[in-house]
Amino acid sequence: VRDFETYDLDGLWKLPVVWFKYKDGYLAKDDRMIGKPVPGFYAEDMEKCIPEAARYNEKEQVEDWEARYLIPYLTKALQECHKEIEALKRKVA
Repeated sequence: VRDFETYDLDGLWKLPVVWFKYKDGYLAKDDRMIGKPVPGFYAEDMEKCIPEAARYNEKEQVEDWEARYLIPYLTKALQECHKEIEALKRKVA
């Protein structure tokens, strides 16, 4: 439909990255991450910052996020950072 633009990244720059623990009952009983902090995102923050990546339950409440929709944002952000780094290298050289 259109190219991904730098202004599309505005929500990504605001997205908090957190350490959290899964709620009781969310993981399988034998999952090694039960009770352990893991890095990630709160679904509510994802909904605010990058609503396209939010995933909802059958009651239309935000429940999780989809990596499939977040990866293009991260790729574009890396490409933009790379472009800026290369420009700075040329400036310094």
